[in-house]
Amino acid sequence: MAVRKTTRAKTKVSTKTKAVKKAVSPKAVDPIANLQKQIDKLNLQLDKARAKKLSDAEKDLAKTNVARDRLKQKLVKSQEKQKQVAAKNRTKKTAATVKQLANAKQATEQLRAELVTAAELLVEAKNNLAAAKTEQAYFTAQKAAAEKFEKSFAKQKADEQKALEKKAKAKAKAEAARKREQAKKKREAEKARKQAEREAKAAAKQAKQAASKKKATKPVTVSPAPAAVSSEKPAEADVAVESRQVFDPKTDA
Repeated sequence: MAVRKTTRAKTKVSTKTKAVKKAVSPKAVDPIANLQKQIDKLNLQLDKARAKKLSDAEKDLAKTNVARDRLKQKLVKSQEKQKQVAAKNRTKKTAATVKQLANAKQATEQLRAELVTAAELLVEAKNNLAAAKTEQAYFTAQKAAAEKFEKSFAKQKADEQKALEKKAKAKAKAEAARKREQAKKKREAEKARKQAEREAKAAAKQAKQAASKKKATKPVTVSPAPAAVSSEKPAEADVAVESRQVFDPKTDA
């Protein structure tokens, strides 16, 4: 039971530690990269909007052309009808023919007015299409220039990165060579030290062997026996005594 309690406590501490780490070190967000993503998204939407604007302008011009052509056809028919009614009215003028002629003239005038409006709409549609094309061409050229600059900038950055990598490789290579040289010197120094130790040991051993050999070959010296001590006084002593007695200064005085 005690082991289970300890395991639970460890689990709780581990979970708490993870939570603290997550709170202390949140995932870093680059605001510039985030804004760039939004700009790219907006640029894509702008491209789609400009393409749609150009497409709508082209469709509007096409519709305006069709409407004007239809109005022209209607005007031709209306004018033809007006001529027929006028001829009929000249042949046999009645209240009905007069009214028909008035209506035909009114219809013709109405169509002419509509045709003028259609021509104005056509000019406007042409202008809108030209503006859309100019805008599209401008932003296409701008996009191409930006892409060209981005490619050039990316190439420059890639070249700089390659140069940095090359420099780093050269530095690493030089560092590796330096470490190899240091290791070689260290090995040589260690080899020299061991060689010196071996030579010193050999010299000490040789000196010890020479000392042992010298000690073994050294002759043994025998000390001479002490001379016998005589109880008699030497003759020189007697002569000295006699000389003292003969030349005693007190006696001479």
